[in-house]
Amino acid sequence: MATIETIHRPQLGEQGERCTACEAELAPDQRYCLNCGRRRADARLPFLEVLADRDADGRPADVPSVAPAGAPGPRSVTPLAAVTAVSAVVVALAAGVVIGHQGDGSRAAKPQVISVAGGGPAAAATPTAKFVDDWPKGKNGYTVQLQALPKDSTQPPAVAAAKTAAQGKGAADAGALDSDSYASLDGGNYVVYSGVFDKQKDAQASLSKLKKSFPAAKVVKVSAAGASQKGDPNALNGKTKSATVDRSQLKGLHNLPPSEYQKKAAKLPDETKLPGKPPPADNKAPGGGSGAGASG
Repeated sequence: MATIETIHRPQLGEQGERCTACEAELAPDQRYCLNCGRRRADARLPFLEVLADRDADGRPADVPSVAPAGAPGPRSVTPLAAVTAVSAVVVALAAGVVIGHQGDGSRAAKPQVISVAGGGPAAAATPTAKFVDDWPKGKNGYTVQLQALPKDSTQPPAVAAAKTAAQGKGAADAGALDSDSYASLDGGNYVVYSGVFDKQKDAQASLSKLKKSFPAAKVVKVSAAGASQKGDPNALNGKTKSATVDRSQLKGLHNLPPSEYQKKAAKLPDETKLPGKPPPADNKAPGGGSGAGASG
């Protein structure tokens, strides 16, 4: 059979007694005021009397000091120091709770990035500009060629600069074209030209005005290229027996290592030709027409 034990709480005051700080009514066994927190009665441990009955070293007055010679004695703890220490612990705990709540998110805080002028990585190189052909698309006609710049040693910005310089010297309608795109021109050049003419005589008239500033200028015919002008993409893959290739394809073939060159050369068609005007026919006799090797 269970035993019921009754615990009697001590009476700390009379029924209806009020708090000395805020006048709130207190229960007989209530030690602290629920309204302001003020303690109702004296502390259960008379610590002030206990502390008053100790010597300067914090020990009871009737206990003799037995510390060894030369050893520092224990430090005395005053009530103010004890209260200060407890307050510091409470503040530290409160700060830990706040920091814990701030770092409780599932996503970490984004780190701050500080950029220092001149200390970052080098800026990425600006891509080389692409060449833009100024000749009207699909146009067959004549023009005045002012300058021919080899493609393998000239970048598009240099072509643009040459075109601007030509305009500054009097060729107001100067432009630039890629000779590999036109069957009537020698390939491998960027051509700086002046004017677009339907008739050759009109181009000649313009040349006479530009000859003083451009001594090497000449009239050329510009004919739009067919599909074969840019080179047969299958010419170096063994898929054709006869093909037209451009200079860039041949240059790429010559720059291959020996092993790769042999593989590509084995696939070359039986007949290859370059776009543009063919060289003049050589109808002279062997030996340059000197008669060498002929019977006398």
